Amino acid sequence: MHKESGKKQVRGRPFSKTNPSKGRPKGCKNKFTTLKDAFIGAFQDIGGQETLAKFAKGKNKKAFYHMIANMLPKDVYVSGTGGAPLLPPIIIFQDKETQPESSGNAPQ
Repeated sequence: MHKESGKKQVRGRPFSKTNPSKGRPKGCKNKFTTLKDAFIGAFQDIGGQETLAKFAKGKNKKAFYHMIANMLPKDVYVSGTGGAPLLPPIIIFQDKETQPESSGNAPQ
């Protein structure tokens, strides 16, 4: 409510009265879809995948990996069989001096 006039204050631009309280009209694109389409169009205009690969192979690897990291989902939950926690395999590293000698059959 507006303090002085007592009228309800409307923020933003409401949808037309032909579709009251049903949200966005059917077929109307949201802002994210419009932005995504614009980004894909710009990506194709600058050379697409080949130009992105050149960008990443140059001095911009850090920036490229940062962009990829921002596109990945932030919360990923993984569980093992039957919902049990997923445990990583145990890896034991040994120095070359402490490794047993190979019998010649194993690949080196």
